[in-house]
Amino acid sequence: MLTILKSALLFVLARSVQSSPLVRIESRKATDPVKVTLNGNTYINKGLVGFGLIPSDFRDSEGDTLGGIGSGIDIKRGTWAQTAFGSYNGTFVVTPDRGYNVEGAIDYQSRQHEIDFVFSPYYGSSKLSFSDAQDTLVLTYRKTVLRYERNNGKTSGLDPTAVRAAQSGFPSDPTADPQMPIASTSEPRLTIDAEGLVADDDGSFWVSDEYGPYIYKFSADGQLLQTIQPPAAIFPMDKNGNLEFTSEDDPKTGRGGNH
Repeated sequence: MLTILKSALLFVLARSVQSSPLVRIESRKATDPVKVTLNGNTYINKGLVGFGLIPSDFRDSEGDTLGGIGSGIDIKRGTWAQTAFGSYNGTFVVTPDRGYNVEGAIDYQSRQHEIDFVFSPYYGSSKLSFSDAQDTLVLTYRKTVLRYERNNGKTSGLDPTAVRAAQSGFPSDPTADPQMPIASTSEPRLTIDAEGLVADDDGSFWVSDEYGPYIYKFSADGQLLQTIQPPAAIFPMDKNGNLEFTSEDDPKTGRGGNH
């Protein structure tokens, strides 16, 4: 289902670009750089011009390894700036997955990290040494923001085996929660498998989750503000027509397991 949605979105975007009077894609030879003109500005894809890394054993402020930060990356609003020397400064906001889960999901509190960067793109043709290449993208860990659910409860990365009932007022009240994936009836905490992140202008963040699959809005300090439920056709339903959020097995209908 998600693959179909992505393909459809790419098709719509491609059609929009082709038909828009504000966007012009120039014809080119195979050896020419890819470029596009938008509102009178020409943007050129120069390929890989920066490289940086964070050690795999680096630990965040909570004592956990940093995790797979590629699950979701955005630039914190108001931090992007160009220097007089042609480099760029800013702060990445990155979200790891549900924690270390090679042998199964663990009780890992959902979180996001802030990482400052200095990006000095290299456009030359000569090969750089490994150490010199790292100078093109210097990354500095700043902090970690943990995510909390209602009543300041800790979130978890455990596989959801139970369902919390919807809050009073749902769905007419947009701030009321729908039925939520929780670790278990004995551990009724919201479980999140974060796979995407978008920073908002007011400092809040939208986080996409595979367990629901839901979209959560969190405040700048990690408090849950709102939950968006997908269309009913995507709900993971068992053979009896009940919600079953586990990612271990594919449901009878709806989104696939761990998707």
